[in-house]
Amino acid sequence: MITLEIWQAALRSRGAELGVEPARRGIMNRRDFVKKGAESFAVYHLFYLASGTLAGAKQGLAVPEYFTEKANSTPSICESCFPSIVKWGGKTFCAPAAVSNSLVWLANNGFPSLQPFHDDNPQVAQARLVNMLGDVMGTSEHSGTSPSSVFSGLKQFLDDRHVKYKRMAAVGWRNVPEFVAVDDSSVKFGWLKEGVLGNSSEWILIGWYKYDSQTDSYRIYDGHWMTVVGFGKNRAGRNDPEVLIVHDPAERAERKNYYPRIIPLRHGTLTDNDPKSHDEARPANLALSISGDVVLKPGADFGIIQGAYRLEL
Repeated sequence: MITLEIWQAALRSRGAELGVEPARRGIMNRRDFVKKGAESFAVYHLFYLASGTLAGAKQGLAVPEYFTEKANSTPSICESCFPSIVKWGGKTFCAPAAVSNSLVWLANNGFPSLQPFHDDNPQVAQARLVNMLGDVMGTSEHSGTSPSSVFSGLKQFLDDRHVKYKRMAAVGWRNVPEFVAVDDSSVKFGWLKEGVLGNSSEWILIGWYKYDSQTDSYRIYDGHWMTVVGFGKNRAGRNDPEVLIVHDPAERAERKNYYPRIIPLRHGTLTDNDPKSHDEARPANLALSISGDVVLKPGADFGIIQGAYRLEL
């Protein structure tokens, strides 16, 4: 039997770790719960799960109201600012650049082998890491890096350094290798929030879309990767539950942190201009758009999240 004292101590410890007070997380007082006749630990534990405090159950992490601790401590490298180091001038290296941001953070937080380069200039060292990741991920000069190639290359990179991971996971409609857990066919904001906590790393693949009001359709013409580093606060520091904090490796993105709002689309159809593509048209109301404090690619009407991808260590 879990005593009231043990329950309170565990909850206080968890709340301190996440910076969230138990009373703010909507948890029923256990004394009241016991009064309702639910002394059994099994029943109590089911209630605890249902209360939402284990929304990040796969990681064992609760999701706080906001999380900004990684925003400034995670680097934000420009994919094309080191043309003498990164192949093809880095113009299509947004995926390796986005992943490198997370690997450098992990290297500085308990996983030093994830940054094998140690130049005096840390940005030069990271640029060399970006180039290495592009090689193992098979980044193309013209088409960039697919989610499947990102995961295959990342797995090889981790295996070569004997780094054990809990799992790799994805949501969205893009194909990924079989060793990657697909948690959902559409992107959910709650999943995005969970993926940045603890030692997990997360990246989103944005599709740049043109909108045709006559056909109520969104047509993709390019894609772009970003690193997710937090959520829940805007640039002014005010709480906003719709804000995701990202690092954008595009050269046009001049700031380190961006604070876009994640807004569900309500109507229309997502389509592909490429006649060779096998991507089927899909309802747009299953997708999330990224807008506000973010730099869209010139010519894009919408940035729509095609998928989100996670490494859990």
